[in-house]
Amino acid sequence: MKPVSIRGAKLHNLKSLNLDVPKGKLVVITGVSGSGKSTLAFDLLYREGKRRYDRAVGSTSFEEHDGFDEMSGLLPTVAVEQRIIRQSNPRSLVGTRTQLLGLMQIVYSIAGNYHCSICGGKTNFQRKCKDCDLAMDPLPTSYFNFNSPLGMCLQCFGTGRISIISEQEALKNMDRFSIIRGTPGKLKDGVKRLGKAYGFNPNDSYYTLSPDAQHVYLHGDLSVGYEGLLPYLTRLGVGNETDGSTVCPSCRGSRIGEEARNITIQGMNISELAQLTLREQASFWEKAVNGIVSAELNLSGVLKRIQKQINQLCDVGLSHLSLYRRTPSLSGGELQRLFLASHLESELEGLIYVFDEPSVGLHEREKSRLIQRLTELVNQGNSVIVVEHDFGIIQSADEIGPGAGTDGGRVVYHGDLMGYLACPDSLIAPLLKHPTPFILEDKQSPLSIPHQD
Repeated sequence: MKPVSIRGAKLHNLKSLNLDVPKGKLVVITGVSGSGKSTLAFDLLYREGKRRYDRAVGSTSFEEHDGFDEMSGLLPTVAVEQRIIRQSNPRSLVGTRTQLLGLMQIVYSIAGNYHCSICGGKTNFQRKCKDCDLAMDPLPTSYFNFNSPLGMCLQCFGTGRISIISEQEALKNMDRFSIIRGTPGKLKDGVKRLGKAYGFNPNDSYYTLSPDAQHVYLHGDLSVGYEGLLPYLTRLGVGNETDGSTVCPSCRGSRIGEEARNITIQGMNISELAQLTLREQASFWEKAVNGIVSAELNLSGVLKRIQKQINQLCDVGLSHLSLYRRTPSLSGGELQRLFLASHLESELEGLIYVFDEPSVGLHEREKSRLIQRLTELVNQGNSVIVVEHDFGIIQSADEIGPGAGTDGGRVVYHGDLMGYLACPDSLIAPLLKHPTPFILEDKQSPLSIPHQD
């Protein structure tokens, strides 16, 4: 397979670097901080691979490359870098990002335990009442989706929390603007209708309004199609996960409506299950699958996919997360491993993947499973490039160094692991050959910290 050939790379501190990066392999770029690893991996390989692909499909401007003389052998490139994948959508959860919640909604709709609408008795897997024999229709999957108007708790709008933003906070800076200028964009049309109905000019100050008009401006009047400033800010989740919000008293943080909360599998509704860790969910599905499959509900494919995805997430060190964990709250390493699991699920081939220290935060026992998953991407027909310092992941290493800043920007070694460990120009190889453990101990326990008065 033709390698990615880079000639005359001189971006940032790279010193007219010439390098052939093999494809179809797990390649590790390592070196001291500031030596040019990220410049090579992300600013050159990823940026140019993305630029050429975008240009080929006509979705970008005709920007010319810079920072190198020549580059050939590129494939479409995907970067899984901490600064690129940061998430900001407050409604984005691990379960929505992986689509596992969507799969669970199907299972709960078809195989959930319903209560009879006539006598209140429990139903079997076929939703037939055990007491009065009444057959129940399945609840549509949208009723289990907190992002759907049919499924969300209407008091918290599917966020699980109620904003306790005060009127003073909502009206902050309103003394500096007219009503129309100080109103969020999506409410402006409603404010104009509200002005006609209550006889005020939207270009006036809020503080010139009558008490009735001030009240409806804050709380809304649906008869004229105006939601209200406070309901709007509540629906957006202003203050959620901070001291500015509290758990929704209606759904108690479950995000979903009462109908879906009453439907269970193994005694748990979909929200209760989603709040368990992935490790706990793996155990739940092991117990639940046999009963659901034996009921012949044609869900075996969905169940296998749920179990496969949960196992993949656990294998990349995310077993401690729940599906209700907000993605903006994840660390950079957790986000990378979440994306890695998504790419494994997609089963695409012929791509170049570039990762930025995906082992960050992992226990030593978990790193071997991460390496297996990276190797799976290679076995699917992709090329994987990892910027790393971890010895367990350095299987085939290119080091950009030996120093940082003006001392960096040169390739001091390119080859297999054994040759790298013997490289006399590397600053890192001696540390990998002779690691120095740091152990705090006393006479009672070799792992305890000595007590000091």
